[in-house]
Amino acid sequence: MKLDWLEPEMQKAIEALTEPQRVAVVLYGEARSESLLGLVAVGCVIRNRVKADLHGDSKPDWWGEGYSDVVTRPWQFSCLSPKGGVPNYRKVVKFARRLTDKTPITDAKEKQCIWIAHGVIGDYVIDITKGADHYHTAMLMPRPRWARGKDPVVQQGAHVFYRLEAA
Repeated sequence: MKLDWLEPEMQKAIEALTEPQRVAVVLYGEARSESLLGLVAVGCVIRNRVKADLHGDSKPDWWGEGYSDVVTRPWQFSCLSPKGGVPNYRKVVKFARRLTDKTPITDAKEKQCIWIAHGVIGDYVIDITKGADHYHTAMLMPRPRWARGKDPVVQQGAHVFYRLEAA
């Protein structure tokens, strides 16, 4: 997956990360204010996308193949771009840099994101989203275009989850 859509500082940090670290960075950026279950739910969406074969054709799907590809697909996770909110973006870049620099991780939420990323990738985490492959914050009004007219399958914390494409 080309990462040239990312800002240079994010691109450099993401390129140096392992697959679990990339997932942890996205979890941190998308849901660090959530409870443990909220973080797990976002991780489940990532895994559901990785496991999906949208057309039953064993060909690459639009949101990518594998964890690294899915979490770095352009515009799927707003935390990887300053357009998703500059303050959050700065925190995500800082976390990614600490991981690339091999700085000891002492923040409890960062540790939790790393732990959940390994659990999601290792398939040790039960899917609490009922197969969801999309989500948005519950406060977002109007709903994103893709969610209009769709029924959520579950709400976990501040996020509403949808199963739109995964079989």
